[in-house]
Amino acid sequence: MKSSQGRSKLSNSRASLFAFIAVAFPVGISAQQSANIPIRKLSVAVATDSGAIRATSAIRVLPNGSVLHSDQAAHRIVLIDAEMKSVKLIADASA
Repeated sequence: MKSSQGRSKLSNSRASLFAFIAVAFPVGISAQQSANIPIRKLSVAVATDSGAIRATSAIRVLPNGSVLHSDQAAHRIVLIDAEMKSVKLIADASA
């Protein structure tokens, strides 16, 4: 008996959630609105990644331009210089 009541409450809460989303976030965007978005040209890449980074969980830019990067997948923290040319291992928890 309790399981059918629980399912009814869950169904009602889902229906309420879908109704809220439908009202709060209209799907259609008119062509007039999308035409107002400015288009900018991208410049040439200044630096690229060497592939040493797998998954970002947090970053911190230091005053000298270098970046502390927490690589969640590799379980480590690395320091990347301002030119993004060298990567120095600061901490490694995978061992």
